[in-house]
Amino acid sequence: MSGTFSVTWAGVTGAGSEQPPAAAKWSFGFAVPASTDGDYPAALVSVGQDAVTQPCADYPDGGSIITRVADVDVRAARVNVVPYLDIRRGTGHVVLRPSRADSGSATRTTDRECAAPYDGENGVSTESVPASALFGDIITPRPWRVRRAADGIWRGTGSQTLSNGVDGYAPQVQTADIRLAGSAVGLHALCRIPTNHQLRLERTARAARQYLASAGLPRAHLAQRASYQVPAGRYFVLERDTETYWPCGPQSVTLVRSTGRPAGGGGAL
Repeated sequence: MSGTFSVTWAGVTGAGSEQPPAAAKWSFGFAVPASTDGDYPAALVSVGQDAVTQPCADYPDGGSIITRVADVDVRAARVNVVPYLDIRRGTGHVVLRPSRADSGSATRTTDRECAAPYDGENGVSTESVPASALFGDIITPRPWRVRRAADGIWRGTGSQTLSNGVDGYAPQVQTADIRLAGSAVGLHALCRIPTNHQLRLERTARAARQYLASAGLPRAHLAQRASYQVPAGRYFVLERDTETYWPCGPQSVTLVRSTGRPAGGGGAL
């Protein structure tokens, strides 16, 4: 699993809390460990924020305080990655965003050059600030589309512009480049559950099981019940009534053989 995520932001104006434009980029590349689910190591590659100049006093020639962010302080970060895959169609989407709590950090430099009597703390000072704090917060992106290529690798790239809807806050422009290699189980992916319509031609439990396995869901326990929607003798997945995706691999779903419409009108789906 590898890729990049970047965000640029024009800042905040006229919202009572001025913040300058900022930009940052993260990269990740690793083999997904079996014991980890959704939260993975990353690196803060670059970060920056436009300089802000403030007067030391409310009169001319009082000096100025210049604050800027231009360097990465702590590269170590985390990203949240959750793939949602339609195995049979070879399409899917990925939820990807830097961790709010562990986004890496940047060095903020403050150069204070004030005239007397405000010159007591003149000089250059630095502090470490979380990268995500430069944006107020990183708006949660919409899922990124991916497609399985002929070599079996899932890839996706794109850009999106998102706004938090607050006056004065500029939209964030986010870009991503994603590469997922390996099995759906190894990627801790969620697989799309086949619909009743997709299973309509599978007339035996064996055929229905094979269809589910080809969708990334190889384990299913059988049940039988009446159904208003599925004709007698046809199969459907019980979990599809409430879920669209299910953990790929060993976690079982319930494969139901319909007995047709109920005679008494109760206890059916």
